[in-house]
Amino acid sequence: MALILTVIEACIDEWSSGEQCDIPFNEPIYKPIYQLHLSQLRKFGEYTKDHAILPKLLKRLSDSGRRNAKVEVAVDNVAKRGLQEDAMAAAIREYEMRNGELSDEDE
Repeated sequence: MALILTVIEACIDEWSSGEQCDIPFNEPIYKPIYQLHLSQLRKFGEYTKDHAILPKLLKRLSDSGRRNAKVEVAVDNVAKRGLQEDAMAAAIREYEMRNGELSDEDE
C-alpha cells in the first residue's frame, strides 16, 4: 500500500505544472516519501487495531483489484503463495552447494 501511495504521488508530481513531464521514479527522490507513507500506515494500523480497519481496508482493496483483473484466487491457494520453509531450506542448500554463487549462468 505504501508503494502504491508513493507511485500515485509520483504521478501527481509529473503533472504538477499542468503538463506531463517525466520525473525519474528512483530511490533518492521517493524513498523518503515511501518511508513516510509506510510509517503513517503503520501508525494508522496501530491506532485502529482494535477495529482492524487497516487489514479490512487492505483486503477490500485486494479483493476489488482481483475482481477487476478477473483473477480468481481460491481460499486454499492463498497459503501457497508465500515461500514455504522447505523451499527456503532447499534454496539455502543449493546456495551452499554452489559455494555462495547465485547462478551457473554468465551475466
